[in-house]
Amino acid sequence: MNVAIVPDSMAYTHGDDVATEVYVYNVSNCNNIEVELRAKIIDRGIDIHREKKVAKIIDGSTAYTLFQFSLPSNTYGNAEMSITSRVEACNNIAEESLSVELHERPSRLVEAIIVWHHHQPPNYLPNGKYFADYPFRWVWYNLFEPYTLGGPYYVHAKIYSLFPNVKTVVHLSPSLLYQWKSAIENGYTTEDGISIPSSDVKIEMVKETLKMFKDLVSTNNIEVLTSVYAHTILGYLIDRFGMEDIIREELDLGIRLTYEILGVSAKGAWTPEMAWHDRLVKIYNSSGIEYTVLCGKSHFHR
Repeated sequence: MNVAIVPDSMAYTHGDDVATEVYVYNVSNCNNIEVELRAKIIDRGIDIHREKKVAKIIDGSTAYTLFQFSLPSNTYGNAEMSITSRVEACNNIAEESLSVELHERPSRLVEAIIVWHHHQPPNYLPNGKYFADYPFRWVWYNLFEPYTLGGPYYVHAKIYSLFPNVKTVVHLSPSLLYQWKSAIENGYTTEDGISIPSSDVKIEMVKETLKMFKDLVSTNNIEVLTSVYAHTILGYLIDRFGMEDIIREELDLGIRLTYEILGVSAKGAWTPEMAWHDRLVKIYNSSGIEYTVLCGKSHFHR
């Protein structure tokens, strides 16, 4: 029997409402699954909430219940809050704990832009066969069990759909998008002869993931960054070889694929490895790119 605690946030302020899901796994033959949830401020030993519920089987051997409570409005300063779930079922006991942050309400909100970088290089050979399946594996592979199903790309899109008021910037590299599109339409074959048809459940998950990202773009939940197609190190090519023509060609390809697959003309571009050169300004500008993202520590003197 395993327990997973899934709070609706990893950080709260005093007075917030908290919703915490609890999943109990491997309890297929249990009729009475009692779940207790406790929340307390760790360094002060102050109990905030304590409640017991009976969990219901929702999928074969998995039970689920939801706890909802409000944090006290009186301030304890910035602190850590522990959330502990103790489960009794079929003469077995299991317990799981995690810590979340508890903060005072800020007097002034900080304006911040979060940029996510999602990229897979071309994993295919000149003959079209794949030497690795990472563009697809990180969609369907259950990397976060027991908390949720799916890989990072799938889970990321799912989480965004749960928080429509959170707006961030997401780079989906054109080479990643192209490989998703190709697999959805034609499936793919690995160099050792394994063929995965487009009807495979794994490819269906890729299709669902791409649709979720397209929906997030269309509803302005995310702003998409494009880039050159294959994550070419731009600053290096300009500085050492003066290959501006190659960069322009690859950038135009990336912009076109982003538009064709996601239906958006991206205003920003990801600069691979943030390998900057000032001559990129002219190249970006002539292609309609208005901004990029660079590391303040490495590129700007304080």
